Amino acid sequence: MTDQMTVLFVKHTGHVLAVVTRNADPKGKISAENLARGGLLVRGFTANAATNTTGNEQFKVLPEELDVMTVDLDSALLLQPRAFIIDDGQPVQTPNVTVPNVSLSLTNVTVTLGAAVTEETKVWVQVDGGNLAEPRIAEGKIPNGATSTVLQIQTLDPGIYYVLTLVVDRLPDARSQTV
Repeated sequence: MTDQMTVLFVKHTGHVLAVVTRNADPKGKISAENLARGGLLVRGFTANAATNTTGNEQFKVLPEELDVMTVDLDSALLLQPRAFIIDDGQPVQTPNVTVPNVSLSLTNVTVTLGAAVTEETKVWVQVDGGNLAEPRIAEGKIPNGATSTVLQIQTLDPGIYYVLTLVVDRLPDARSQTV
């Protein structure tokens, strides 16, 4: 095994979703499309009654939402990739802070934090499930001094959906929502 590994992360927020090790360094650049052709399956969230997480949520994150980077081998990043974000080209452990409230309506996703942010903060949301053939993606920012943002999504039919929410400097949030 080499002393490097490849990290797949969401472009908008920098959240690491997967790490790949290899026996030898690749020839040429590796792309997200090469590693996640057809989508990167993300699952394995812990059941949590407070966030209505069943533990069965799974998301197929499309390659166009992802980016790839080669970094030095790091056992902490290898064992818990979702506890890291890419910040200024380096993997950094995310503070142990969660997203307390995500609510889904027919046309919006509202992401609310427990306290006002001290700088503009990026948010990325993927809605899956229900009768969707393809996931719905929304991205935006929480303005400096605010606690929430409302992101518009294409109109949903009534049903049960899975919502994956990524907010910079917070752990990924997965939950089930009924619309």
